[in-house]
Amino acid sequence: MSKVIGVVFLILMAACGQALAQNKAEQLERACARKEFGACVDLGWMYDNGEGVRQDKVKAVELYTKACDGGALLPEVPVA
Repeated sequence: MSKVIGVVFLILMAACGQALAQNKAEQLERACARKEFGACVDLGWMYDNGEGVRQDKVKAVELYTKACDGGALLPEVPVA
């Protein structure tokens, strides 16, 4: 019984983490649209890694480019 409870707990924690990541992506999307270019970098990373959003390398590069064009300093980001 305790194993079942542990598994259910882990599933709930994963679902909660995904919801938080999706919320963060939505907030970053709005900030990036307001030309807060650091947010574009963070959102690009999320798309690059599929964190809270469906992984999309093309969208990630677009966001990194927008950030760079806006004057944001980018960390070294390997683009595959």
